Amino acid sequence: MLDENAKICQFCAVGDLRNVMELLRMSQKSELDLNTYFSILQLCAEHKHLQEGKMVHSIISSNGIPIEGVLGAKLVFMYVSCGDLREGRRIFDHNLSDNKVFLWNLIMSQDTKIGDYRESIYLFRKMQKLGITGNSYTFSCILKCFATLGRVGEREFMGIFINWALVLIILLLTL
Repeated sequence: MLDENAKICQFCAVGDLRNVMELLRMSQKSELDLNTYFSILQLCAEHKHLQEGKMVHSIISSNGIPIEGVLGAKLVFMYVSCGDLREGRRIFDHNLSDNKVFLWNLIMSQDTKIGDYRESIYLFRKMQKLGITGNSYTFSCILKCFATLGRVGEREFMGIFINWALVLIILLLTL
């Protein structure tokens, strides 16, 4: 099986999705390793091939592979990158215990792109409640939300801004 994993990953490395999917169809799918699936999902995300990504997700599920950790993150990334925010969010919601700030940022930024600013702010609040520390990307996304919503969230924004300023000061003092 190592040969099929290696072949598929080589095709992924050169961006050849057609040959990847052909090999995937012919392979003993249950014997592929997770890194192979990671590579395929990444390729689907990069080239915005939602149908192929869904097929890979279906194969993963039918083989009983748990959708968690890096695999959950790759699936969220693939769905969101391909424009299926609903499915990406569904998988994200089932993997909230994975405190990966980039996934939170990905979902918040996509909500912001489609104009769902309140959902981004809701996610940010949820992130804070779970003790997940954002980064500069998180802050810029939330800043855009508050700026777009206007004065509605001015007081809350100031609270968030002060918290971020304190974090930055602490970081600078520890350098």
